[in-house]
Amino acid sequence: MAFGHRWTSQYGEADDGTWLHRLRDLTPQQVAAGIEATETSGEDWPPTLPAFRARCLGRRGAEFGLDYTPEVYRKGPPESDPARLLSSDERKEQREENLRRWRELRQKVGI
Repeated sequence: MAFGHRWTSQYGEADDGTWLHRLRDLTPQQVAAGIEATETSGEDWPPTLPAFRARCLGRRGAEFGLDYTPEVYRKGPPESDPARLLSSDERKEQREENLRRWRELRQKVGI
């Protein structure tokens, strides 16, 4: 995936933390799926952050709004109890775990 000037003209030379913040709850496999979907999209311009996130989650099209409760706020797989939301402490633990995973992913890819 090489957008060159098209990327830097939209987003600058380096992430200001926005992309990291919005993608922190995704697994490395989900991010890889988003990259693959972007590479095979045939688009000339890089996707917006919401569009890239949707690609990571296997969704196409809807960039604005959510029609679901994000998995990060659920405990266990959605089928276990879809209405069960995490407590504040559980969300904090989840965020810390996701940040740890993101740092590992960044280290693996050399960012």
